[in-house]
Amino acid sequence: MGSSPNGISAAAGLASLEYILEHDLISAAAEKGEYFIGELKRIGEKYPGIFKEIRGKGLMIGLETYETPEAYKLQFGDYYADAINNDLVDIYRIQANHTINNPAVFRFLPPLTIRKEDLDYVADAFEKSVKKIYETVNG
Repeated sequence: MGSSPNGISAAAGLASLEYILEHDLISAAAEKGEYFIGELKRIGEKYPGIFKEIRGKGLMIGLETYETPEAYKLQFGDYYADAINNDLVDIYRIQANHTINNPAVFRFLPPLTIRKEDLDYVADAFEKSVKKIYETVNG
């Protein structure tokens, strides 16, 4: 048994590529990513000591958090990412993933077609979660 071309799969792939090009999703991803990274940086500046680094290209974004102070590990987990992730999922119904090799890092990988309004919702939820944690730790 050898492999044979699959016309349906080829047509689906071609249609996807045509959609990406016709709607200029590459440029849109770069613009939306720049906007969202800016929002995350703004949150990090407003609540210092939570975010260690924000990095990314387009809509592939990583956000590394600091380790939680020892006195708060039982409440928040080893890294601030744990508590933020719990809020995002439990309160705001946002699925964010930790990286496989570093539990301090979030991966944001939204679809290329995400709307700015959806990015604003995520940024707002993220800020509310970070604010709650920041105020708990810093009084």
